[in-house]
Amino acid sequence: RQVCCTNYHVVEGSGYSVVGGRKLDWEDKDVFTVPTWTFHEHVNTGDRPAFLFSFSDAPVMKALDLYREEAQK
Repeated sequence: RQVCCTNYHVVEGSGYSVVGGRKLDWEDKDVFTVPTWTFHEHVNTGDRPAFLFSFSDAPVMKALDLYREEAQK
């Protein structure tokens, strides 16, 4: 988990993400957000590669010296 908010655009493929313990299915052209300080993982369930484009406010948090992250135990 990280102190930044990350938005994802599914360019191609299908699968699901587990965000804060909840399963979120996705496919081509879907958009979803992982909120700040939330554990998450992404899983490709299709028969082809999945391409997810992401963008976040991490550069701002780093510039303000507020960025941190923590691995799930």
